[in-house]
Amino acid sequence: MNHQPAQITENHEKDQPVEQDACHSHFVFVQDSTVSTDLQLGLKYQWFIGERPLSIFVAISGVTSEVYWPKHEDIGKFLKVECTPILGETEYPPIFAISSPVSRGSGIPKVVNLEVHGELVEGNIIKGFAEVAWCGGTPGKGVARYDCMLVEFRMCVKL
Repeated sequence: MNHQPAQITENHEKDQPVEQDACHSHFVFVQDSTVSTDLQLGLKYQWFIGERPLSIFVAISGVTSEVYWPKHEDIGKFLKVECTPILGETEYPPIFAISSPVSRGSGIPKVVNLEVHGELVEGNIIKGFAEVAWCGGTPGKGVARYDCMLVEFRMCVKL
């Protein structure tokens, strides 16, 4: 028995693709109020690249997550991302979105994610890891050390 998916796509958001910067694809699904199901919705992704919006797109090998980091050679090309909804054990036809052309990066790196590990207690060592989008700049390594005293730490909780 083949049942219809309990979610339908409401909208799709994708970032403007820029060289060496994370391009996210966000397919938003909402529960269909006429169908009741306890099945979990899964999403499978595949990214493609093409010369024009209405051209043949070629799958980018190994790029199967919600995020793609365009390379320098992708500048001026179009990206396509397919999202295949999977409900229970049933895989449905993919939906897709096509981007505008990949732009040249600004050359100015930016931190897109920062992980910090350690206890905020005076004298402790706090270690961190920064995920950097190079945006067309030259990748490098760096070490930073900050000596400071923690004077006050407040946590606000909104109830």
